[in-house]
Amino acid sequence: MLLFSWLLFAAGSLIFVGAACASWEWIRSPRANRLSPPRASSALLYLFNQGFLAPAIAIALAALGGLLHPDRSQTWQLWQLLCAFVAFEAVSYGIHRLLHRIPWLFRMHRVHHASRELGWLDAFHQHPLEFLLFQLFGNLPAVLLFGRAGAISLWLNVGLRLWTAWLHARAPIPLGPLEYVFTSPRMHHRHHAGGARHGSTETANYGGLLSGCDWLFGTARRT
Repeated sequence: MLLFSWLLFAAGSLIFVGAACASWEWIRSPRANRLSPPRASSALLYLFNQGFLAPAIAIALAALGGLLHPDRSQTWQLWQLLCAFVAFEAVSYGIHRLLHRIPWLFRMHRVHHASRELGWLDAFHQHPLEFLLFQLFGNLPAVLLFGRAGAISLWLNVGLRLWTAWLHARAPIPLGPLEYVFTSPRMHHRHHAGGARHGSTETANYGGLLSGCDWLFGTARRT
């Protein structure tokens, strides 16, 4: 039943995200949208990662949280969710930098950098082992801190797929001063422009939704 729920969630979220981002691309860049259709492999990877791996990670994290904090409630509070999300962004930033710096990890990560012309569906062209790294270790701090309730952060991060897809969509836009807090589509396109090679000194903007770690560690580029 849980697996069916996750598969249904994965398929439904893909349809919703696809409708929103494809409409954005069509309005912003109709010619490019016709010339470079999304790859089916990206959709298949999304369904596998979100529909099969994500529930397995959720079960494992919830079990770990129960072992570490058996007396804690499974309910969560808003402040816990915010802490979990910030922790996820910080850990993901570190993982992302390692994927670009360590050769054997980059061989896995270059699957995500395979497309020369980004489109929204390229956001999900992600090696399953890379998805496992991000979601397992990114959500681990919340479970260590809050027990079973921390597993809710996985739902939160899976639910942010719309932003992830928008970052990769064609015709990227800047966000002005908001880029000191959030990663903009133009910033992420800058990442892909300089991140197609292992160890490239041009690579920048490793953040997901938040840009704070990029500014803190000097890897932010707004142009």
